[in-house]
Amino acid sequence: MASLDGHSAAGMMLLAPEMAASGMPPVRSVYVTVDDIDAAVARVDSAGATLLDPHGAAFSIMQPAS
Repeated sequence: MASLDGHSAAGMMLLAPEMAASGMPPVRSVYVTVDDIDAAVARVDSAGATLLDPHGAAFSIMQPAS
């Protein structure tokens, strides 16, 4: 786990041997934390947007457990 100013900011892990053996390439996953997931999804939808970065890679939004 990587941190920034004492807060979790990123995580990293090795590709599991069985995943590598199956030919799966290394991947990255991006998560953005939001306070209200329903509002965030509505805002994305109303803007006609998608959860893709400029290169077409997907990213995810998540709401922390209360």
